[in-house]
Amino acid sequence: MPVEILNLQAEPAAGTLRWEQVPSLWKPVDEAVRFGPILPFQRTRVSLRCEGPGLGTDTTGHAGWQIVLEPQNGPPVPLTAVLSAAGAMQLRKAVQIDGT
Repeated sequence: MPVEILNLQAEPAAGTLRWEQVPSLWKPVDEAVRFGPILPFQRTRVSLRCEGPGLGTDTTGHAGWQIVLEPQNGPPVPLTAVLSAAGAMQLRKAVQIDGT
């Protein structure tokens, strides 16, 4: 799961991103990943990996995953990361545009 972290503080930020909870039958590949230092008003992207069967999305194709941002200088921040998925069906015949 790629996670983008934006530092809106006036000083560099660093810390750890970790799984709070994963769905049943899933296993974290990374228990946690370190990030930073991120310069003020800059961003970085980290990947927090997990393996398991299916995404368990709702009817709109979204799944909420519980993660925790642990800044080096501050209290942990619980977050819900939203993972979205879309699928396409294999068609038996070509699509007809305007009925022709």
